Amino acid sequence: MLCLRVLGLLHLIVLHAVGHALRSGPPRRFGETELSSVELVPSVEELEVLCETVGLVSACRAPKLLMSRMNADILVRADGKLPSCLPPGRLVFVHVMKTGGLSIDAVLQQACLADPKAQCSIRRHDGTRGLDGNRQCTQPSMCTSHDPMLNDLEVCGGAFKNATYFTVLRDPISRVWSFYNYISRWYEPYQKMPLGEVYEAMVNNVDLNEGLPEDGKCFHCLTQLQNAMAERSFQEIEGSSESWKQQLKSLHMIIDISSLDRFPELASKAALFPELPALNAEYSQLSVPHENSPKPRWGDKPDSKTEKIIRKYNQRDVYLYEFAKTLPNFMS
Repeated sequence: MLCLRVLGLLHLIVLHAVGHALRSGPPRRFGETELSSVELVPSVEELEVLCETVGLVSACRAPKLLMSRMNADILVRADGKLPSCLPPGRLVFVHVMKTGGLSIDAVLQQACLADPKAQCSIRRHDGTRGLDGNRQCTQPSMCTSHDPMLNDLEVCGGAFKNATYFTVLRDPISRVWSFYNYISRWYEPYQKMPLGEVYEAMVNNVDLNEGLPEDGKCFHCLTQLQNAMAERSFQEIEGSSESWKQQLKSLHMIIDISSLDRFPELASKAALFPELPALNAEYSQLSVPHENSPKPRWGDKPDSKTEKIIRKYNQRDVYLYEFAKTLPNFMS
């Protein structure tokens, strides 16, 4: 009883602190990093990704994220009958960063909760950690992960040994440019340095975190700028493309980001999860949400010089993407 009272008190303290921060008006902060407008305040989902996947220290210390994690820790299940939960280990989403993955996560969560007779939970390992969907279904039917596909069985658990896998891909030039603009909202070096200079610093082993306060550092920002799909999401083994080729071939479905709005339809046609009614054709209530991002700091598209530089440092990702487009499981 004392522990519950302490947790409740801590919860109220965090709520009060966050409420005070919200009332104080712009500029907004998470950690020690100032945000220039209300639009730049990231969601809890974004904070999780920025913290766990990108390594942005200020996101890990954000009051909004800490409060969310506290809420998850003290969650109490509702009384009553247990839901009708679907079997575990059915579907794995290989989440490549900046390919609309949070939108896919949102649709999967909708699907898990849509039919009271067919509920499910999702093991999240792509920013958010823990269970999504109906948490009373303690054995997750789905798993989403930012980890390399070769590690997903370890991350998701043995129940996913025979799961169906799918992913979303994006043209590497567009993906890198999107990531760079996105992180420049918070990471000071990307606010000041054109992308070409960032690559030059990378080649010369310049530490862009040097001299920054601890909350301003980002420990994985560079990894997303160079062959992140080939080197991380679909890991090459000993520099060979055969590994990621086999991984891509083994996927049940590869969706191009240009077809993201059609995900519920494509999931139904491909029978991604036949036991889940909400991913079948007769369901029209699933919607694919989109982030309302502020105007990109560096523009909507790179200029021709910067595009050539991005291509130079992402040749293996370009090769991977072009190969994926030739596969019968590629949907565009």
